[in-house]
Amino acid sequence: MKKTILFISFLLCGHHLFAQTITGTTSVCRGSITTLSNSSAGGVWTSGTMGTATVDSFSGDVSGVSAGTSVITYYYAGGGYTTATVTVNPLPAAITGTGNACQGANSPFGDATTGGTWSSSNNSVAMIDGSTGIATGISSDTATIMYTLTTGCASHAGITVNPMPLPITGSSNHCVGVTDTLYDFGAGTWTTSTTGIIALGATAGDITGIASGTADVTYTLPSGCAVDMTVYVNPQPNAGNLTAASIICMGNTANAASDACCGTWSSSNPAIASVGPVSGIITGLSAGIVAINYSVTNLCGTAIAIAAVRILSTEACGNLGVSATVTAPVTLSVLPNPAKDGKMVVILNSDKDEQASIIITNVLGEKIKEFTTATNQSNDVKIDSAAGIYYISATTAHGRYDSKIVVE
Repeated sequence: MKKTILFISFLLCGHHLFAQTITGTTSVCRGSITTLSNSSAGGVWTSGTMGTATVDSFSGDVSGVSAGTSVITYYYAGGGYTTATVTVNPLPAAITGTGNACQGANSPFGDATTGGTWSSSNNSVAMIDGSTGIATGISSDTATIMYTLTTGCASHAGITVNPMPLPITGSSNHCVGVTDTLYDFGAGTWTTSTTGIIALGATAGDITGIASGTADVTYTLPSGCAVDMTVYVNPQPNAGNLTAASIICMGNTANAASDACCGTWSSSNPAIASVGPVSGIITGLSAGIVAINYSVTNLCGTAIAIAAVRILSTEACGNLGVSATVTAPVTLSVLPNPAKDGKMVVILNSDKDEQASIIITNVLGEKIKEFTTATNQSNDVKIDSAAGIYYISATTAHGRYDSKIVVE
């Protein structure tokens, strides 16, 4: 009877009857730890495959070493053991990307392992698209970017969001041959890609207009964060060369012309001779000498060209043999003006039938349209540019005639 009892006791000490189940998460990422436990205290833990997972003999902490599986065994203090299989999951490949972003700008991240999802540790610093890996800087600080596989294993990379420079201050309008200064704060550098339009000086922010046109200026901080400004370089005003009769009889008219566009005519003494401010038609009123002025004004100042004209009495004209025949005025007509959608009719009215060259420019002096026509001929014209102010000039063998166009 005693022998039978001893035999049963031996069986009860076996692995399958008194084993307490190992509890805890049986999957772990490479390089991470999962803790296993057993309700029977005082035992010892071992790993069957140390190259895959190691285990602390007393705490049950399992460390993932490489992808694969390992059998973890718990030996009871009083004899016997129980086991659990732990799976070690691989990490994604290392995250690629610069790790830097500017506020409001994008910074792409990538990973060679497919199937993962992107996330940010702090969306108030940097947000990231979960599928594309494109991060956007929100505020100046640091955050962690994570790429997580379906197993929960993740790679991490830091991102630093740098502040943007303050907006560039200073005028956006400049003149050819004039040096102005733009301003910003910090230890930044000034650059331009339009070196044919502006030149950067030795002093930070100094720019000199070289040629009329549109230019870009960039201010970049050491972090690489930059702001841009578009500047406009305007030509110096040019009143051109005047053509005007040196002698006009009282009561007669004559045309004055300039080879420069878009100026205004005036008389130094309207009692002696008047002149149409746009047409340049001079009318002799009383005997004397008068200066006929042609003024061209733009953002860079005013230029004036002057022609001296002598007004003779009818008697004096007769004595000198000067013709008193009134010259019909030449007019450059643009209808309608303002021109809706840039559509208009252009006519150069003249007492002479001759060829005329028509040029339309914008306020920067850039040519928009050019064509050849004849005087007294109707021309349908369309300006395919933004609404604003444009200038039109008509040149014949006898002079140049200008007008202003408003496009709505």
